[in-house]
Amino acid sequence: MRLGPWFLCVALGTAAMAGCPEAAPEPYSDPCATSTNIQLTLGCNGPVPGAAPDHQLGAFCVPDPDDEVHWGSCQGEVEGEEVWCYYEEDDSVEGVCVISCEAARTYVSTGGCPTGHRCLFGKIDDEEEPGCFADCQTNEDCGAGLVCHLGERICYPPNPGTPEPPGE
Repeated sequence: MRLGPWFLCVALGTAAMAGCPEAAPEPYSDPCATSTNIQLTLGCNGPVPGAAPDHQLGAFCVPDPDDEVHWGSCQGEVEGEEVWCYYEEDDSVEGVCVISCEAARTYVSTGGCPTGHRCLFGKIDDEEEPGCFADCQTNEDCGAGLVCHLGERICYPPNPGTPEPPGE
């Protein structure tokens, strides 16, 4: 994932910057809250959920660049949140289904995500949008079309810059 303006909110530890949340959960009250050593937060919000069916939360999706809301091929609702397709702007052929979450002042947090998911900041159309991403330890924990991102241990669309975990 690319770092954007939210990273500055985290790095500076302030909500005073334009675009930073007015109020957010205190990092020390959230077992997932960190801006460093993200891999150490694996499992902080429950066990790895395992592979999800395509087009559901934590699974592969096909983005629709013409869809301003970014539903893409994602379907359904989880805990009252519509599932939408997160994708890198330079890779519009594959994405991962996520739901929005409540951002903390850190790069990763629980953010109200379902068990086995962590709230990470993403980037959609130059607007920061935190999303719930499924935890993983290996590629087998992710559904078809996704890999376990080595740096963040989340299910994520493969791309040339996404390393695979050791032993894969």
